[in-house]
Amino acid sequence: MFVVLAWTLSKTARRMLRGMAAHLLRLDVEEVFAGGPDAAADLTRELSKAREVAILTSRGMDLQRGPFQELWGRCQAGSCRCRVLLPRLDVATGQRDWINDREEELQAFGSAFGTELLRHQITTTYDYLAPLATRGVEVRGYNFPHLARVVLTERAV
Repeated sequence: MFVVLAWTLSKTARRMLRGMAAHLLRLDVEEVFAGGPDAAADLTRELSKAREVAILTSRGMDLQRGPFQELWGRCQAGSCRCRVLLPRLDVATGQRDWINDREEELQAFGSAFGTELLRHQITTTYDYLAPLATRGVEVRGYNFPHLARVVLTERAV
């Protein structure tokens, strides 16, 4: 009984069940990741093949490391194009400032938040991407709730 329960709750078993369900429902799902570190190897592999990349992200700190480093070099060399959407820093008067809302939510998890830390982190990402925006990388802002990172290529999401 214990072996069956352990197998049922294991990552491999869940992956197999998810794959079977996706096949039966005719969904195009290859993998579902619990978080960024779990997706790093697949993301690096996908980005190394991509010619068109679109990234919707919140604070964007992961864009400064790991899987994205090769992408930036390839964009600068002209072998791919990347569009990045980051939270908008300059919100017009009367519009909702989603960065402030998210910062209030994050205060429950870390006492450093609530002091414009999130806005500073997003500003740092804009500063990091600014030199890359000269060729192959386009950066724009959005004013909408932000909780995750979505990476799209011509082949996968």
